[in-house]
Amino acid sequence: MARHVLISLIGAEAIPNYRMYKELQPDVLIHLYSDRTTKQNEILKSMINSQACVFHEVLVEAENMQHVKESLEHSNLILGDDDVTINITGGNKIMALAMISFFNAIGNKQKRVLYIDLLHQLHLYMGESSTIPEALLEELSMDELIKLKGQVVKSFVGYDDMMNSYEASYRVIKSFNTNSKIWNNFFKNVVVPFQRYKERNLKSKLYSAAYNQLVFEAFPIFFESKLNSPFHIEWTEDDFVVYYRDVMVCHIEDDVETIIWLIFKSGWFELFCAEKLRRTYPLSEIWLNVVFKLNDVDDADKNEVDIILKEKNRLILVECKSGNVTSMDIDKMVYRRNVYAGIDSRNFLALQFPLSNKVVKQKCMDSGIDVMVM
Repeated sequence: MARHVLISLIGAEAIPNYRMYKELQPDVLIHLYSDRTTKQNEILKSMINSQACVFHEVLVEAENMQHVKESLEHSNLILGDDDVTINITGGNKIMALAMISFFNAIGNKQKRVLYIDLLHQLHLYMGESSTIPEALLEELSMDELIKLKGQVVKSFVGYDDMMNSYEASYRVIKSFNTNSKIWNNFFKNVVVPFQRYKERNLKSKLYSAAYNQLVFEAFPIFFESKLNSPFHIEWTEDDFVVYYRDVMVCHIEDDVETIIWLIFKSGWFELFCAEKLRRTYPLSEIWLNVVFKLNDVDDADKNEVDIILKEKNRLILVECKSGNVTSMDIDKMVYRRNVYAGIDSRNFLALQFPLSNKVVKQKCMDSGIDVMVM
């Protein structure tokens, strides 16, 4: 019985190589890679089922067409009756030309050259198509897409787990009517000023129980300076009550850590965005508070993404902003997309209020960031 052999050119993006491998499930897989794509080759190699597929790797000089072609010819890995598929999506143009020359030189009856475009559509470049699918049907998981970028997720919380942990308090905040004038005043006159006060007066940036206790203890000191505020706050170890002009408008029975995350770190808005995205993308996994490992250094400002979900075979990174958005925020979004998700991913900026800064608006357009007012 003829073997099905898949030859893949390895480039900077590993996803098209893995998609073709997963779709075709070849008997033999051959990677042609260069010294510039060693990392991508290692990532792909770690994800191959070696029990179901014989794997070979061939190091080539990517800028030398003759060397690329002869390296494969001299490897003696292709038999005369093999069913051969060549995936030219990766590599460079010289490697692709070498493979077309190799394709024309071999006498195998069953052979073809394929590529995958940026929309993940499968195309037959040359040869016959009787043994290949008309489209790529195998879906990649969130975990696979992240691994193919060479990234490691340190921690995340799934949508259902997050809702189970915070739902009762989150529903109370939603019933506060987060689009009302009272909520807007509370946010502008209490939440944002306290965040600034906290940054100025609490030097520690640790997201720990000790730091949360410092925040809890600092709040009364901060609020004493708000003599003319229409709000009155009563905050204990397990209770948070907001009064507006002596009328109670919000009562949350929860611990200090939960109150800090939901209100003073705008966790409520992340849950609100995730809830709406769940309706738009009902079949997708949704991860919140995703923390990546970056060069063995923990830097939550760079490493953390508010929400990640999957649209078919690409990642969507969502930044949730219930307040001001700066040009630096947009730079961070672009950085995270490039490092963690790849060129074919999407970036969403989810806002509570419309963007008013024209410079930031233009930067979003220039950076390919989709802006959504939730």
